[in-house]
Amino acid sequence: MKHYAKNTMDSFDNNVDEYMKNTEILQSVDWLKKFCQKVKGKRILDLGCGPGRDCIFFMDNGFDAYGTSVFFIYSSTLLSNESIVFLA
Repeated sequence: MKHYAKNTMDSFDNNVDEYMKNTEILQSVDWLKKFCQKVKGKRILDLGCGPGRDCIFFMDNGFDAYGTSVFFIYSSTLLSNESIVFLA
């Protein structure tokens, strides 16, 4: 892995909790609700899910949500949620 990629991943891993807290207000819940109404079926794969905030929203709304991202280490808060499945 290139040095800059490792630095980027380390930075993300070290700041994910603060990022989630500070950007929660930016999450477009209205858009996600409209998206959920148009989805056929109950399974969603979120490519590039980052820390998994949208996956949590989808699960809270009755979907089987799976997420994958280039960042493999997530906050202890998200990893402790047994209903979240992160695909490596």
